Amino acid sequence: MDKQETEYQRLIAERYGEYRNSYDDAATFRSLYTDPGEDGHEEEMLEFLKSHPNATFQEVLAYDNSFYVPIEIVPDDEIDSENDEDERL
Repeated sequence: MDKQETEYQRLIAERYGEYRNSYDDAATFRSLYTDPGEDGHEEEMLEFLKSHPNATFQEVLAYDNSFYVPIEIVPDDEIDSENDEDERL
């Protein structure tokens, strides 16, 4: 990938590089490779990799996902009613 790979990125590429070219997992691999550094939790991810050398790709992905706020999907009519309430305040 990048010539300036971090230690975390090297470990991800070494352990899970087979997912890099997988039709179903290539985008997931790229986000797991780059997002922790961009989003500020690469050190925690590196520590996880070091302390879990046999973690599966899915386990590493689940740990990475724990750093993000879950998205709540609500029906459009609920959004409209919330906007109406905000306008009245």
